[in-house]
Amino acid sequence: MGLLARIRKEWFIIGIVVVILSAKLQPSVGVKGGPLKPEVTVAYVAVSLIFFNSGLSLKTEVSFMLLTFAFSTRSGSGFSPADTVAIVFCSTHKSLTLGIPMLKIVFEGYEHLSLISVPLLIYHPAQILLGSILVPTIRSWMTSRQKAVKLSTLQPI
Repeated sequence: MGLLARIRKEWFIIGIVVVILSAKLQPSVGVKGGPLKPEVTVAYVAVSLIFFNSGLSLKTEVSFMLLTFAFSTRSGSGFSPADTVAIVFCSTHKSLTLGIPMLKIVFEGYEHLSLISVPLLIYHPAQILLGSILVPTIRSWMTSRQKAVKLSTLQPI
């Protein structure tokens, strides 16, 4: 593999190394009040971009269900808002790998960060446990609802 192909393949790691080296050589650029204004760019821009990127990585059926939810309140689409919320609840997940870094960014320097993270540490395993218990029940309920809707649309008026 040539050098250019290797750089293209490993662009993210190379970018991280370049940023770290830049920070080591010129730390004054990233300090509070410096040209990058991390008190604004990190707290608002970076956090927004991370959440936006997370949203882009959602499965398409989740996006479809959210759009269905938005239009189901206006169009009589066959889905009630309750149906859509049940599907979205089963399809999405929260993650400690996103939550803890977000808390560290937003509450940087806060001495009680461990107390703030307790709800996330309780919520994450509780959601996994509750989801694993509820998914089969909600799936069978949704299947029966879909069959009922299908049958009602096939019957002549």
